[in-house]
Amino acid sequence: NLLKRLSNQEKHEWGTKWESWQNLFWKHRQSNSNSDSGIEEFLKWIKIIELSKMNKNETSSKLIESIRKIKDSKKIDIEGLSLDKIDSFFVALEKILILRKDLNFNISWLTGRNIQTIDYIKFIPLLMYVERNPNFETIDVIRFTRFFQNVTRFDTVSKNPYSSLIDVILLTNQ
Repeated sequence: NLLKRLSNQEKHEWGTKWESWQNLFWKHRQSNSNSDSGIEEFLKWIKIIELSKMNKNETSSKLIESIRKIKDSKKIDIEGLSLDKIDSFFVALEKILILRKDLNFNISWLTGRNIQTIDYIKFIPLLMYVERNPNFETIDVIRFTRFFQNVTRFDTVSKNPYSSLIDVILLTNQ
C-alpha cells in the first residue's frame, strides 16, 4: 500500500530499502518463522509516536485507548505513515543497535513478541531522540536512555503505563 502510488523507479528504490528493513528484523527474529512480527512492532512504535504528537490535545483516555488498540493489534494500519518517516526511524534504530550494549537495549524487542507497555516507555523516547538528533554524542544518548529507564521504576509509571507513555512521548517531543 505504501508503494502503490509511486513510479516504477521509486517502487524499486523503496522496495530495496524495505528489503533491508526486513533483513534487520529477520536477523533478530529469534524463534519467529519470519520477520513480520518484528516489522509490525517497529511500525507500531512509529504509529504511536506520530499519533501522540498529532493528538496531544485529545483527552487522555481517548489517546490511551488508541494506543492500546495499536499495541494490541496484529496488523498495523499504515494510514499516516510515510516511507520517509519509516526510513528516518529505521536509520535511528540502526544507530541504536550499534550502541545496544551501552543502552541496555533488549534485542528481543525486535521480535515483536511479549513487549510490555513499560518497555515502550524505555525505548520509544530513545528512538525519537536518535531520529531527531542523528549526529548525537554517545554520552548524551546514554544519559537520555538511563533517565527513561529510571522513570519506569516509579510506581505511578508502572501503574499507569499508557498514560506515562503519552507523557514521555510529549516530553521527548518538546
